[in-house]
Amino acid sequence: MTEKSVTTAALKAALKSGAANGQDVKSLAFLLDTTERAIRKLAEELIEEGTPVCAHPKTGYYIAATQAEVDSTYDWLRSRAMHSLKKASQLRAAFNPSGIDPIQQLEDEGVLAL
Repeated sequence: MTEKSVTTAALKAALKSGAANGQDVKSLAFLLDTTERAIRKLAEELIEEGTPVCAHPKTGYYIAATQAEVDSTYDWLRSRAMHSLKKASQLRAAFNPSGIDPIQQLEDEGVLAL
C-alpha cells in the first residue's frame, strides 16, 4: 500500500480516548486508507502539536484520558530509549574497546540509571 495523504486531523478524529479503547496501527491504517508508517508519523506530529497520543504494543494508539496513561507511555518510551542507547554504546565499545564508553561514564557518575 502506498502512503495516502491523510491529515493529523483525520487521525485525531479516528483515535479514541483511554487505553482501554486503543487501536492497533494496522487497524488505523486500514480505517484511514494509508500505511502504518504514515500513522506513526501522524501520531508523532499530533504529539508535537500537543495532543497526548499514547501508544504501546499491548494497548495500541489512543488519546490519553488520564495522567497515569501519559506516565505509563512515558516510562515505556524512556525504557526503549535507554535500551537503544545502551546497545549503541555497546556497539561503539565493541569497535573501539579502549575508548571511553559515554553511557557507562554517565552511569558511573550516577546521572543515568539503566
